[in-house]
Amino acid sequence: AGVWQRLERELQFGRYRPAWRWRLAWWRGWAVAATAALALGIGFQLMRPAREAAPVEIARLEGKAETARVTAALSRDGRTVELHAARPIVAGPNQSYELWLLPEEGTAPVSLAVLGSLDARFALAPAHTGRLRAGAKLAVSVEPAGGSPTGAPTGPVILVGPIQI
Repeated sequence: AGVWQRLERELQFGRYRPAWRWRLAWWRGWAVAATAALALGIGFQLMRPAREAAPVEIARLEGKAETARVTAALSRDGRTVELHAARPIVAGPNQSYELWLLPEEGTAPVSLAVLGSLDARFALAPAHTGRLRAGAKLAVSVEPAGGSPTGAPTGPVILVGPIQI
């Protein structure tokens, strides 16, 4: 121990060692930087947009041809409908597809959307939110371009399926 103290004194190791206040400042700086990085990480996690929950399948619409099959799904909040066709089904230049709700009570069909393709995603009108429930049916008809001129199906109904929630 005495030899080491003598070496320190003779070689003046003390002058190379930073003062305690400089060592403390380094640790404080490191702590501030680590805290800032943690706060930024938490902030980015909180600001990230929430993932949209997967829609729930509510109906399978089928037609006479086995290849004509469309699955209808409803978002968890009941505001968005997604249609997925088993194969691409696109309307011709002078026609449209129209998706209809056939209420369980047997009242007149309600138009939900006019579509150019049966692979689609659309927002339900606020008046129709909550009307897609078990017992009702969904149907797709072929209409003139722009949809039914009468507000009721005028063309052939090519797909129909019961809603099962």
